[in-house]
Amino acid sequence: MRLSLRFIVPLVLVLTALAYAVMPLVDKLTIQWFVRDLNLRATLVANTIDEPLYNLVAANDTPGIRRFFARITQDERLFAMAFCGTPQGKPVATGPLPGEISCANLDGFSDPTGRVLTEAQGPLLISVKPIAPFGDTAGKIVLVQDMSFVERRSEQPSLASFAHQTMRAAAAACGPEFALQSGKRVVELKPSGKDKGEAVREFMREAPFHGRTPVFVGDDVTDEHGFVRVNALGGHSIKVGGGPTAARWRLADVRAVYAWLERRDEE
Repeated sequence: MRLSLRFIVPLVLVLTALAYAVMPLVDKLTIQWFVRDLNLRATLVANTIDEPLYNLVAANDTPGIRRFFARITQDERLFAMAFCGTPQGKPVATGPLPGEISCANLDGFSDPTGRVLTEAQGPLLISVKPIAPFGDTAGKIVLVQDMSFVERRSEQPSLASFAHQTMRAAAAACGPEFALQSGKRVVELKPSGKDKGEAVREFMREAPFHGRTPVFVGDDVTDEHGFVRVNALGGHSIKVGGGPTAARWRLADVRAVYAWLERRDEE
């Protein structure tokens, strides 16, 4: 049993570290996927409405354009829409446009994949599409889509419940030798009776760690056991972010940790 734990505990620690390392990449790829999906949606909307919008523009029916846009933006994901006939003109818009957008600077938002702006209400995807149903460009349409749901996706109670149910089933399948441990937006499977403090203690009894000074950096409630053990061993415990802690030192965020490690590497 002890021999198996000597392999299981490091494996759990490595998997936890990999999960933390991969999370930023997963978030980045998820956002990129949503941007592509929403920009495709913007293209479909523009292609669908370009002919009736062209007719409204040709008739110089500005109130009609606003009413047309108002019907379309009843979709909760469409934050606003606007039409620009010339770079010198003013946008015909429904809903509040971000202050950075004007007819004169639409070229800066004409990236085929769209452009994301961070506003007080959350991120917005800006897509600019030409209106040219018959070959002649009548102007450009601006579609502003709300992306705040991307930031809120990790706060869905149903997803948290699903994650805990899944992990409880995994723990039951593994038997009494394993137990669940909850942290900040995470639930982990670990050996029963073990925590990060115990893992540090066992590592420090073995080569090449024995006789050295432990350094422990963490940002979750599950790291507190590690902080306590490292303090008892006369090491350096470092809490990342806010909140109460047993750690002796604190760094503001992940960037501060990287900066600290780089300075240590240069010394």
